[in-house]
Amino acid sequence: MEWALALVLVVTIAVVGWWWRRRAAAPRVPDTFEELLAGGAELAVLNERYGDAPGAPFPGPRARAWAYGVLHSEGVDADADPRYAADLLRRAEPRLSRAAAAALVRAML
Repeated sequence: MEWALALVLVVTIAVVGWWWRRRAAAPRVPDTFEELLAGGAELAVLNERYGDAPGAPFPGPRARAWAYGVLHSEGVDADADPRYAADLLRRAEPRLSRAAAAALVRAML
């Protein structure tokens, strides 16, 4: 009987740990319309920063070319380690958000 209780306890701890990690990794959804517009404004600023048209979806062709250049100069393959590639892009351009760097890496894959 004690081993069944111990098994239930271990399974419960494993499920709670799995749920906690999954919950922390969920993307943040904007709560208000203003937050949603602020996210869109951030993408428009990123497009203008790299020389793409303001209405174009991010990442545009020039942003991708910049990212390819940064990764090529560092000798990093985005396919091999996407997380390191995104961190490298953020080091090259500190104003780049984590989500935008991840979007650039996904566009290159």
